[in-house]
Amino acid sequence: MNLRRFLALALAVTSFTLNAHQGELGTITGDKMTVFWADHAISGHVGNQPVYAVTEVGEFKLHHWAHAENFVTTLEASESGMGGEIASHKEDGSATTTTVKITGFDRKGVFSGTLDGEPFTLAVASKTMNGHHYVAPEFKLTVGTKVYPFKMADGQACPGCIGKIAFVVVGMLRSSGVL
Repeated sequence: MNLRRFLALALAVTSFTLNAHQGELGTITGDKMTVFWADHAISGHVGNQPVYAVTEVGEFKLHHWAHAENFVTTLEASESGMGGEIASHKEDGSATTTTVKITGFDRKGVFSGTLDGEPFTLAVASKTMNGHHYVAPEFKLTVGTKVYPFKMADGQACPGCIGKIAFVVVGMLRSSGVL
């Protein structure tokens, strides 16, 4: 699949989802990342890699493009949490695999897990809640001594949705070499 077909497919899938919930499009930005979030779909770029993730036949799947190759990863649930292995290519073209496991979420809005075996936390804060949804949340990802802040504008997400966002963002930040 070439890049043009990949982007056309991502736009088609995302456009359908975004039109289903107009006005709820959130823009998530951070250093070397811009993705859009609406109704359990993500589309944009992390590092230099185009990404989109959607629920397909009951499974949440992350698609990304690196060095002329399309990669697909399924977010899998287990008794200990959720996660998956993201295969990709580094900047130099060599193969790489990133393992993301999300193992906890506490009432203070902190997700915990491991990134390639290294512990991480993702703190979520919002000035306003809409039921159980964080409105325009701000995030602080901490992996070892590295801190990566990012935020969502004009959107909202529940803890389950933020788990999906965390899987995509945390995994692709590492996979693309940003973290």
